[in-house]
Parts: sequence; C-alpha cells; structure tokens
Amino acid sequence: MDTNMMDVEEDIDINVVTANDMFRTDVDVYFRDNSAYDETLNIDSLFIDDDGDDAVFEHSNSNSVGVEGAYNSETDQSVEHSNSNSVVDQFPSKSSSSSDSGFFEERLYSEGEFSSTEIKSADGSKTEFWRPNVPEPILARKDMIFENLQKGIDFYTKYARRAGFDTRLGSEKIVNSKKCYKYVICSRSGKVEESSSNSLKVKQKRKYPSQMMDCRAKIGFKVIDDTGRWFVNSFEPVHNHELYTKSTVHMSRSMRQLDHYDKTLIWQLNKANVGAVRAHGIVTGFKGGVDKQGAKKVNYKNFARDLNCYMKDTDASLMFNLLEKRADSIPGFSFYHLLEGSELRGVFWADSIAKRNYKEFSDVISFDATYRTNKYNLVFVPFTGIDNHQRCVTFGAALMAQETEEYYIWLLEIFLNAIGKQPNVVVTDQDAAVGNVVQKVFTQSKHRLCMWHIGKKLTVYVSAEVIRESNFRKRMQKLIWNPCLDPHLFEDKWNSLVAEHKLEDNLWLKRMYSLRSRWIPAYFKDTPLSGLMRTASRSESENYFFQSFMSNTTNLVMFICKFDAAMDKQRSIQSASDFTSVSKLPPISTRLEFENQASRFYTHKMFGIFQKEVHDCVWSCSVVNCTSVYDHDSFLVLEQVMGEFGENKSVFFNVKSNNFRSHNRSQFQYQVTFHQSEDMFRCKCMVFEHFGFLCRHILSVMKAKFISEIPSKYFIRRWQKGVIRSQELEKTYSFGGDIGGCQGMIEDAYRVVADSVNMIAHDPDSMTLFLQWQKEIRNKIEANPPNKDSRTKDELIASMIGISKVDKITIWNPKNVKFKGCGNGGKRLQGKREISMNSSKKDGRTCTYCNKKIAPGEKHDRRNCPVRKEDERKKFGRHKAYLDTFRSMLLLLVDKAFGPKHKNAVDFTGELLPWVFSVCCCHLGLFRDFKAGENQKMAADAQEVGLGAAMDAGGSSLSGVFLGMLVSS
Repeated sequence: MDTNMMDVEEDIDINVVTANDMFRTDVDVYFRDNSAYDETLNIDSLFIDDDGDDAVFEHSNSNSVGVEGAYNSETDQSVEHSNSNSVVDQFPSKSSSSSDSGFFEERLYSEGEFSSTEIKSADGSKTEFWRPNVPEPILARKDMIFENLQKGIDFYTKYARRAGFDTRLGSEKIVNSKKCYKYVICSRSGKVEESSSNSLKVKQKRKYPSQMMDCRAKIGFKVIDDTGRWFVNSFEPVHNHELYTKSTVHMSRSMRQLDHYDKTLIWQLNKANVGAVRAHGIVTGFKGGVDKQGAKKVNYKNFARDLNCYMKDTDASLMFNLLEKRADSIPGFSFYHLLEGSELRGVFWADSIAKRNYKEFSDVISFDATYRTNKYNLVFVPFTGIDNHQRCVTFGAALMAQETEEYYIWLLEIFLNAIGKQPNVVVTDQDAAVGNVVQKVFTQSKHRLCMWHIGKKLTVYVSAEVIRESNFRKRMQKLIWNPCLDPHLFEDKWNSLVAEHKLEDNLWLKRMYSLRSRWIPAYFKDTPLSGLMRTASRSESENYFFQSFMSNTTNLVMFICKFDAAMDKQRSIQSASDFTSVSKLPPISTRLEFENQASRFYTHKMFGIFQKEVHDCVWSCSVVNCTSVYDHDSFLVLEQVMGEFGENKSVFFNVKSNNFRSHNRSQFQYQVTFHQSEDMFRCKCMVFEHFGFLCRHILSVMKAKFISEIPSKYFIRRWQKGVIRSQELEKTYSFGGDIGGCQGMIEDAYRVVADSVNMIAHDPDSMTLFLQWQKEIRNKIEANPPNKDSRTKDELIASMIGISKVDKITIWNPKNVKFKGCGNGGKRLQGKREISMNSSKKDGRTCTYCNKKIAPGEKHDRRNCPVRKEDERKKFGRHKAYLDTFRSMLLLLVDKAFGPKHKNAVDFTGELLPWVFSVCCCHLGLFRDFKAGENQKMAADAQEVGLGAAMDAGGSSLSGVFLGMLVSS
C-alpha cells in the first residue's frame, strides 16, 4: 500500500527544540534490571525462549501496512521482510518471574477511543510504564519508508494524537550540510533543571510547573541516500507517564492549538470590539462545553496579542498601504493623508457608497471630533447626515493629530475635493477654529452653531439667583427655540427680556447676541431643510455608535477594520429599512386621499411623522376665516393644543398630546396662503421649508377646499422610499483579506452545513445519517490529505488583514499627540458647568458635634470644630479653679503638719495621709474627666498642678514624692 494513503495529516503544531542530552538517541531502552525493550509493533507472533528471559518478535511482510518495503539500515538497501529473527528484544512477559524481570504486564486500560497497556511493578503496587494500543492503519513500525521527512513527522504526530500523548521535534544530525537523522520525541522527555543553590548570582525565574518526566518514547528517521526518502531507523513506544484519556485529551497541547475556525472567529469578533476572553466563552458555548473546546483562554489571548504585535512599529505604514490598495483597486474610493516629515498626522477616506449617500442627503451635515478611539490619541472626525429614514448616515471619516485651523482647513478641503459639492447647512459646536474654517472653505454653505451647547451654558454664565428666583430660563428657552419668529421680532423680545432682568452687562449674553445669525432659528427661515439638524446631537450619537466598536487601545489597522464593521452595520440597517418601506404598506388612519397618496411615496419612518400631521389636521385644526384677492386665497387656521405651551410647541417634532398632564387647551392662529394659479401653499409655521413635508395647517386648508391630492412638488426626493437602489448599497468588495485564497468557499461551506443541520435538527434519524456522511467525508480527507498549510504566522495574519507586512518603514506612527482638553497632567480639563455639577453631586457632610452642614472644601469636623473648642476652654476654666483650690488646701495641710521647714516629714504618712486621701477622693472625678477627654493637653496641665503642689509641700522627701504620685494618679 502506498504511504500516501496512510499519511494522515492533523493540524498539530510541534515545537522545535535544540539538540541536547535530555534523551538517549540509541535504539534500545534499558530498564532498572538492565533488560532491553525495543518493540516494533508490527507483531505477527511472540516467541518465548526456553529460559523465559527473552521475547522474540517476528516481522512479516504481509502486515507492513503503509510501508513501501523494509529498509536494511546496515546495508542501506531496501529489502523485503523475512521471518529471520533480525530484531531480538528483551521484553518482560507474564511467564517470566517477577524476580527476573522486575515488571509484569497486568491489564489493558481502555476509555472510549483511547486504549493503553499498563506495565506494573513486580509487587503490583503502581504502574511504571504505559504502552499505547492504536489501530493498525496508524501503527508505527521500524523500517517504514516515507517520501519525505515531513510526511514521516505528520504520520508520527497522527499516531501520537491517537495514542494519547504530545510530541516535539528532537535532535538532528547534519553531515556535509545535509540532514541525515531526525528524531521526534515525546513532549515529556527530558529532566527538570535543578535550580542553583546560590540564588544571589542566578537571575530569579518565574516558577512554572514542569511536565518533564524523562520519558524515552521517540521515533528516529534516517535519510536514504540520493532518493530524498526517509525510513524509520528507531522506534520506542513505551512511556513512563500516564497517557491522555477521553476525559483529559482536551487538555493536551495538540488539542489546545488554535484551528482555522478559532483564528477567524477571534479576528472577526475583535472587529466587533469583542475581546479574546469573551470570544473564548462564545466558542466554548457553541461547542458544548469546556471539554469539547481544547483551546484555553490564554491561547485566544495569545493570538489576539499576535495580531497587535504584527502591526507594532509598522502600524501607520500598514494602514497607509491598506487604504492605498483600496484606492487603487476599488472604484470610487478616496484616500488622502497628511505627513509631517515621515510621521503620520492625518488621514481621510470615503468610499463610493458614502459618496452616493451624500449626493442624496447633503442638505444638512454635521461633524464633531471625538476622542479615545485609538492608541495614538488621534481625534476621530466622522461627517454625519440624515437619510430618508431619519437615521444617521456617514459621508466620510478622518483621523487628525490636532484640532487647529490648519488641520481643519486641510480636512474640509480634501472632503470637498472627494465629495464634489458643498452642503446647504453645516452644524458644529462652538469651536472657534472650526467656525473660522467653515466660513473659509464652505463659502456657499450656511454655518450653524449647536443650539443645545449654547442653551446648556445659560445656567453657567447667568447668575444662579436670576435662574432660581425668576422664570428667565424658561422664557429664554421658549424664545430661542421658536422658529415662527422673524429676526426683527426676535431681537425685540431678546432685548426686552434681558432688560427686564437687568442683564445688559452680561458679557456672555452680549457675545451670544452678536452670534445670533449663526444659531437662532429665526435667521434660518429661508434656508431649505434647515430644521433637520439644529444641534450637534446627530454627531454625538454617531460618535457613541463608533465608540461601541473602538477603544483607546485600538491600533490604526484595527481601527480601519472596526470602522468597516461599523459601516457594515449602519448600511445593513439602511438596506433593511429600504426593503421594509418598498415591500410593505403602512396602515391608514383616515379616509383622506392625500394620506393614502403619501403612504405610497414616503418611507415608513417619514410617513409616521406625516401621519401625525394628518391626525392633528383632522382633530386639532379648523379653518375659521377665508379671504380671496384674485387667485390668492388667505386662510386663518385655528389650532387647539392640549396644555399651556408657547407657539413653538405646535411645531413639528414638539407636539405629543398623549404625554401632556394638563387638560387646558391653548389656541394658536396660523396664516395659510394658497396661490391657485401656481398651485402653491405657504404657512406661517414654515414646516415644509424647514422639514420637507406639508404641515397640519396646510392639510386642513386642503381638506376644507376638498383638494384630494398633494401637488407633486411638495414630495421632495430625499424622503422618497427607494431613493437609493439596494444594488447601490451592496458591498461589491471585501474589506478584509482572504485566508488561503478560498475564504468565500469557506463561508459557503459553513452555511451549507448550518443549513443542512437546521433542516434536519428535529429528526434524530436524519441527524444520525447526516453525521455518518460527514464522518465518511472526513475519513476520505484523512486518507488522502492535502499539503499542510506552510504559511507562517505573519503570512496568516496578513491574509486576514489583507495587507502584507512591510519590510521598510516609510511612514512612522504618530507621536506626542495631545487632544484638546487633555491637560498637561494627562487628565481632561473640566469646564465651569461640569465643575459646578460635580460639586453639587457631593453629599453634604455634617459635623457630629455642632450638627452644622459643612460646605464643600471647608475644613470642619468633630476634632477641629470651633464650637467644641470653645466649650472645652470654658470647661478647663472651671476645672482650673478647682485645681487651684485643691492646691491651696494641700499647701495648708502640709504647713500645719510639718511647719515651714518640713522637719517632721517622717510622720507624714501617719498623720497627713488620711486627710490627703479624702481630699483626692473628692476630686477624683475631676481628674477622670480630664483623662477621659480628647484634649490631652488639659489632662497634662492637671497632672502638672498636682505634682507642683506635692513638690511644694514635700520637696524631695519621700512624702512629697508619694503625694505627687497620689495627686498625679
């Protein structure tokens, strides 16, 4: 039989070790009794000598499965097997006595597919050796011949996995620059290195548990001259350690190796911001438990580490090559970069789908920088718009090192160059650099500042007293958000409101008033669709969306891949919304024909908004007056709104009557004009001009005049369903690489198997048959395996990413990048509003002595409470008076007892002690109060007074010392 039919390949990694003396390279293995054991495993019969010491194995040519003939290592010639006893091994058998051999074979151990013969010691107390029992097709034999060395190693690896042990490459012998011998050994061969006793001179190493057992199991290969073939020169099957079983085989090193499925899953989940640990948990759950999943968490983490290490210093060069490759091979893909010397400082990219979206939805755009999306602190600037489903859509993206005018000029100029036309309105925050650049580059666009960012600063720059004790804030918010005012009326109301609260000198209000044409809605009345975006909240929402995919540890190449994953998600939602709008019709709530007409034109999201206008047209609005001048009709429409609200509450997006708590009705009047000759409507609320569809007031006039259909010019293209064909949103290229050139077929194979399992999951018989078919297919592949994947780790990662590793770095990674507000100490700078909010969030502390509320930053607690200090001073004054009285009494007693010269000190203890003791007992509570208190200084003063009295009375005599001790106690 040809060796190709039995050289089954398994995806087992073998770690290469250098040649050493950890194992013996001779053929025979000698045990404790010096008996030799060399079993070739191709056994026909076992012969026992008369003396019972030697066991002879006889080779047979009929049992040489997978061997291209035997090889005579002594003559270097291929010969046929014969029945001559060319190999004689001394093997301990059951017939031999334990005293002669020292071992005897006791029993056959089997668990599932794993089987081994245990060889126990003479007394049978413990197992000394294990010999694996494997099926005949993968049974290793001496003198087997292989076409090349790799096939021999693969064959032994297959044998090792089936036998229940791991392997690694051993030593080799090279003669005349040609490899002649090669050994593959058991992974547990070798001895544990003994640590040096002198720990001061030897560098301390991390302590790992060693698996070295000095196992002698191995196989040796020798090359056949001038043929390129190799034969098995030596083979030792016996191990001195327990082999893996069915319940422990998943812990083996060969089973822990990551396969194609694991590596691909780690890469794909990493693009979705799912880490290696969570990816391991997901795979473990799918495979049915830890025992079904060989790879550990550390293996997943190591491969994720390898992905990051692949980029390292070449990160910027790899990203540049990746985007440049797309620009060269993908139609409509734009890519620009900015260098400072050879260091990357900025990059912008946009594909054909982003440009197609911009062509249809470029009425209003917004862009805002966001931070902490990559490891280099480059600011991420996505350009955001609104599609026909009222969802955010991205027109392009950029990474920049700084937020200066120079960088923003570069960014907006290349954006305009890539996109082709200027937008109608650009919404940004109050960044001064952005404001100056927008006016310079987008000369035909109208720049609008975010109203929300300005409105939230009102409480910061206006005194808290005005905000708290008046309705200034409520009236100001009502004024600035009202789109029905014209500029002159707004200016009058602003000045009146400011003068009423005496805020004419407020610098911030003056500055905002000078910028009123860039953020007040009254100044955007004539700008088409300006009401779609009045704040930068769309950009904030888009930044949050992207940050769910990225983190501050993401490198540049991974950033591009994660950006692609985010765009895939965004565009899949857009395609799904288009499909739903085209294939389904929304429900109709009235019998008005123009509602049915709108349902066939608008997307579902926009029709829901328009349907709300139809509902209010029927139930909230009525035409109360009509005047006609030639072909111009003027109508007065009265609208009733639940609750007391300003005029702005009757405008689109603000009226939600089902949420109002008050049941009072407010009435508002709106003027609607109708030009019959031009078939044109115009309302004071200007909803159509700001948002692109007819308001409830115009619809009520149409209902009153029995106009059944809306003129076609009031159906603008940007809200039409299917405005972008689904084919144009399809990704016609792959963002990533192609593993092995057959990634598409791999994905198809996964889908075919998954679909088949889904169809028969409820039928056990079909599942059994399907599983049998799959095993037959696997056996056929194992019988004739393809060539092993020879790609290195870097080549595999390159195929995943889609770009090869660069040999020479031409573009260096960004360095020393500090984004705006990061501060000098690495901490983000806080604004005035944030500081005040953080201060108000702190729980107020209370002194436990005086029960006073402590202001933030005030150094006040029980220990240094001023009220407590004052009380202690008063208490000390009272106690000091007691001490002075006590001292005087002691001096008087001593003077009477001993006289002025203290000559009778010997009689002190007999005469004075009872009196002094009685006095001290009276004042004992006094001293206890001092010593129990927290003011130790007062207690020390009390002791000093007592000792002074004693010394004054007794001097240095024994009675004086005793009195001092008594008083001090």
